[in-house]
Amino acid sequence: MVGRDILLNGTPFQVVGVAREGFRGAAVGVSPDVFVPIVMFRTFNPTMDWNTRGMWWLTVMGRLKPGVARAQAQAEFGILWQQKEGN
Repeated sequence: MVGRDILLNGTPFQVVGVAREGFRGAAVGVSPDVFVPIVMFRTFNPTMDWNTRGMWWLTVMGRLKPGVARAQAQAEFGILWQQKEGN
């Protein structure tokens, strides 16, 4: 499947990866079939106002670098979040 093109809403996307069996994402009770990079969202919803707090559906996931503790990552993210909130 990796490297093949699929059509989503009439737009071609190249498959760049496949999640391991059993992966359901970060939201409990939601099981999407496809994950698309956020930069492609306008392809699906060109009228969405990106400067709104109404992005209830947006979930951020990440992977810790080897040797980085969860507490360290949370602390660094907290700083970024506070900077964003200050804008």
